[in-house]
Amino acid sequence: MKERKDSVIAIKNEAALGRQRMTIKEAKVLRMAITYTKPKDNDFFEREIDCKSVSEILQIDEKNVSRDLKEISGRLVRRTLDLKDERGNWDYYPWFQKISFRDGVLSFRLNDLIKPYLLQLEKYFLKYEFDTSIAFKSIYSLRIYEIIKTLYGSCQKSKTTFDIKLKDLRDMTDTADKFESFSRFRVKVLDVSAKEISEYSDIVLTYDTKKRGRSIDSIIFHLTEKNKIQSIEAPDPEPAAADPIPGQVDLSDVYKIIDLL
Repeated sequence: MKERKDSVIAIKNEAALGRQRMTIKEAKVLRMAITYTKPKDNDFFEREIDCKSVSEILQIDEKNVSRDLKEISGRLVRRTLDLKDERGNWDYYPWFQKISFRDGVLSFRLNDLIKPYLLQLEKYFLKYEFDTSIAFKSIYSLRIYEIIKTLYGSCQKSKTTFDIKLKDLRDMTDTADKFESFSRFRVKVLDVSAKEISEYSDIVLTYDTKKRGRSIDSIIFHLTEKNKIQSIEAPDPEPAAADPIPGQVDLSDVYKIIDLL
């Protein structure tokens, strides 16, 4: 098995902006699998990871990891990356060619059909720290983080405000058939995501809404990098006056100067 040398997620922009139907636990296992590939690799290989390592990487209680991985393996092999073409038709690409969990070992091989989205990446791809994905508790936080970071990178960080059609955002977050009322979508998806992304990631995210007629048409996201916030230093405080030497006149006091003269 090839060792996992770092913990970076790298995925082509089209895939990052595609639809991904999965739970947060499944998404974390998939992203762990992606970290075992490198953007300049030529092929996928079968990997095996022992239960203890998976528990440490995904921060899952070791008592529950076997039960969780058995369930996740069965579902992930059927999960697909869904990409919409220019005519609005969907193509479906299974993420895994094989994934299984037995005798305390998770084994998997990513599907050759998704090589163009994970391998030989030279430009136009999302790259971020795997540890960030582990921190999120909501699948919507993870997906919106990836979407916003992809858009931010694709404009070479020249923009920090992104206007996304609500219909497109629902497609990318797999909520087209969930949270039918916008008030529920706001609470379950937007509010939770803005809070978790601002708390756990390298950016602070806020949002506004834009209407067309009486209905919400777009979500306007505002991104701020945390390191830029921290770089705005407060002005240095005025230096405190030194204590006068006993018996010496404090020349900073104009009245004492007058008395001295």
